[in-house]
Order: sequence, then structure tokens, then C-alpha cells
Amino acid sequence: MSKKHLNLSVPQWQGSGQDYSIYHGAFALMENYLQGFALTQAVITDQPITPVKNDILGYDEILAQMKQINELLKMEKPDTIFTVGGGCDADLSAMAYLNSVTDGDMALLYIDAHGDLNTPESSNSKLFYGMSLRALLGDSAAEIVRNLPSTLTPEQLVMCANRALDAEEERYIHEEGIVSLSVKEVEDDPTAAAKCLKDKGYQSVYVHIDLDALDPEEFPYAPVPEPYGLKAQTFIKMLLAVAEQCHIVGLGLLEYSGTKDSPRSEIIEKIVEIGVQL
Repeated sequence: MSKKHLNLSVPQWQGSGQDYSIYHGAFALMENYLQGFALTQAVITDQPITPVKNDILGYDEILAQMKQINELLKMEKPDTIFTVGGGCDADLSAMAYLNSVTDGDMALLYIDAHGDLNTPESSNSKLFYGMSLRALLGDSAAEIVRNLPSTLTPEQLVMCANRALDAEEERYIHEEGIVSLSVKEVEDDPTAAAKCLKDKGYQSVYVHIDLDALDPEEFPYAPVPEPYGLKAQTFIKMLLAVAEQCHIVGLGLLEYSGTKDSPRSEIIEKIVEIGVQL
């Protein structure tokens, strides 16, 4: 029986507050890079965001959209998913779904300048995109965790290119013994991420890409840029090594603030090429 692949557009923006740039960025990605590919689009409201509830801004929309995406995945039953966001929380359901499908035999490579490991209580901003990975690890508002198809353990996680962590995120990474590759470690050895994933011993891998992992001097199209990120060619080498050495079942392309008039990016082209061929 042949595997089923899903290209999924989730232009969810509420996790970042009132910033619509990633909402429009998701549509720019679709127009500029995904023409001609079958694409399923989640229904994401563009109405003003609701107030903080359960320590999460836009809680009602985020939960409703999560439930809708969960139902879509349950109906489609894909074996592999390429998610185009949207904010850093846009592929939360996809990650949880694929972890469930693989019976937890899945490592997660989380490429991001930020940790996304706050809890609703520890977050000063109450923005969900800074809590989404912690939610995937089972620590969030009760109804959000209950509606995830599965949760991961810290052991499944390899983080990469973090360089703007809050105190709670640093504490959690240290206490849980989470593998975290610095920008320098990857610049010195672009195969480092693939090696760490192989060492984990899981059958499958999900790759979550927040474009702010890149150096903003080379890639200026991320809404929350952080200096001293990964160089473009290093990033491409790292991604190709993971694709060659690991069985990728899911890929998330997230946090793009470019427009349909932005110059074409070799990085985006390479991510899309890998994503649509999963």
C-alpha cells in the first residue's frame, strides 16, 4: 500500500499577537513557491484576536483551529506532512499527529532561534508561539494538551540554533538534559544535527524550521530576527544531511514575513523541494 503525503497550509498567526506578517507570509509562500502542488489549506480566521484566557492570548482561536486541523488530519490519514505556516505554533498538530502515527518512534529536530519552551504561567508575553514546543511536551493549558493527538518526551528532542532563551527555557533544557546544538557547533560541522538524530535511534524524524534560525544579514524575512544565526549555505548543508541520513516524515516551514514581491530564496526553494517530496 503506497504512502499518503499531505501538503498542508496553516497560516495561523494568533500565536504571535497582533502581527499579521506571518499570515500574509504564508500566502506569499503558497503563491511564490507552491504553485502546481496539491495543497490543503486549514481555515484560519483573520478576525481580531481575543483576549488572554488561561494565560494564552487568542486561546479560543488557537484551540478551535487546533481541533479543526486535528479533524482534517484524522480524515486525510497522511503518512507524511509538509506544513507551511504561519507562526511557530502552526505545525503543532502535525507534529503530534505524526508522533502518534509512528507510535512515538520519532525524533524532533527543532531549528529555531528561540526555545518556544515557556509555559502559559512563565510567559511574560502570553504569546502561544513561545509556548508551543512546551505544549507538545505535555505542559500547557489542560484543554490544549488534551486535544493533542499525542505528546513527546524531552528525549525525542534535538534543538538547534537557539540563541535567545528565557530563564525558564534554559532551566528546562538543562534539567531535562535536552540535546541543543549551538550555531557554532553546526557551522563547524553541518552534519552535527544528522549525527545527533541518528544517535537517538528513532525510526522517523520531524524537522521543524523557524526561519529566524538563519542569520538575518543573509535572510531578512523572519518577523523576530536574532543576530548571529546560521549561514545560508550551512543551513542547506545541514538540511540535506538530515534528509540523506534520516527518514523524514514531517517538515514545517514557519515564520516567513516576506511578501509575494520578495526575491526568491534558495533556502525556501530547498525546504519546499524536500517537503513536497516526503
